[in-house]
Amino acid sequence: MSVSLDASKWLKTNHNNGGFLRQGLRRNVSHLVDLPSSLSSVSTLDCSHEADAESVGMTKQGVEEIWKSVEGIYKTATHPGISIHMRRRGEVILDRAIGHSQGNGPQSCPTDQKVLMRPATPVCYFSASKAVTAFLMHLLSEDKLIHLHDPISF
Repeated sequence: MSVSLDASKWLKTNHNNGGFLRQGLRRNVSHLVDLPSSLSSVSTLDCSHEADAESVGMTKQGVEEIWKSVEGIYKTATHPGISIHMRRRGEVILDRAIGHSQGNGPQSCPTDQKVLMRPATPVCYFSASKAVTAFLMHLLSEDKLIHLHDPISF
C-alpha cells in the first residue's frame, strides 16, 4: 500500500501554518538557525571586564573589527551561539557572546524557550580542540621551541 500526499495544496489552504512549516523545512534541510532582525537583541557584552584597547597596544577600532567578524560568522546562521573571550598581554580585550545556548538550534521547535549565550556559558569543543592544539604547536615552532619534522619522541 502506498500513500501520496500533496503538501502544496495543504500549504495554500492553511496560510497560518505555512510560514511555520517553511521555517521548519528550511531549518531541517539546511541546518541553519533563525536569525533575529537585530543582533543587539541576542548580544551579551561584558565590557566591565574588558581592558582599554590602547593599554595593550591595540586600537578600539581593531577590537571592534574582531567583534564585527564574530557577528559576521553568526550571520551565516550556521551557529546558534558564539562566545569569545580574548586576552592580549594578559588583559581581557573581548568578553562577549552572541546568539543562543539553547532553543535556536537546527532541530529546535519555534516554541522552545531560547536561552541567550553568555560569555561564561560553558561550551563543549569536541574536535575543535584539534585546531587549538595545531595553532599552539605552530606557535611553539615559530619560537623555535620545537621542530615540526622531529619525531614525537624528541
